Amino acid sequence: MEWALVGEKRGFWPWMRRRVGREPAASNAEPGPAPRLNAGAGVGPRSPPGLEFRVGWKRDDPAIEADVKAFWARLNILPPGIDADERARTIVVAGYAGSIVVAASTAVVQEVPFLRSRLAMFRAAVGPAFARPDVFTLLGSRTVAALETWALGHPEEGVMGVLTLLAANDAKIAPRRAETGLTLAGFTENDEKIMVAWFDHALV
Repeated sequence: MEWALVGEKRGFWPWMRRRVGREPAASNAEPGPAPRLNAGAGVGPRSPPGLEFRVGWKRDDPAIEADVKAFWARLNILPPGIDADERARTIVVAGYAGSIVVAASTAVVQEVPFLRSRLAMFRAAVGPAFARPDVFTLLGSRTVAALETWALGHPEEGVMGVLTLLAANDAKIAPRRAETGLTLAGFTENDEKIMVAWFDHALV
């Protein structure tokens, strides 16, 4: 399942949610190396047994990039025309079951005019075997934490928070998610919910 959230060229993308192919379960995965998390990414919900997260944002880590590209290819979830190598350079967090990636997030940094801020806008994908609310929440939490840690270390980039979109539907949600810090900031013209998490150092 992929949640495609933000388009690099046209700003907001409509939320896209679709079924993908089979994904190996954690019990079938080989043991992998210890997780590599930065200081901020350790904050938030605890990982389910058999799932660990590694930060890839701005690290040019060929192993993580190769593993995530294999995940995308296995589930055939990249939209047509998207270059996997180019998208891999935007990886934020990869979720591993053993040596196999079963979840990943990517982000692009853009100016968001209606918020008058520069934000990291992210999308997330989780394989069917792990497509549960707690895993999406954990992936979101680790993504926000990793991006905030990087933003603190690179104040010249002026990134004040993160933004993502939720699908347009009739379901009501809590306007603030404590686990991720995401708060409802408005709606797109296609009725997707715009969710924003401001970093602690943000100035608007």
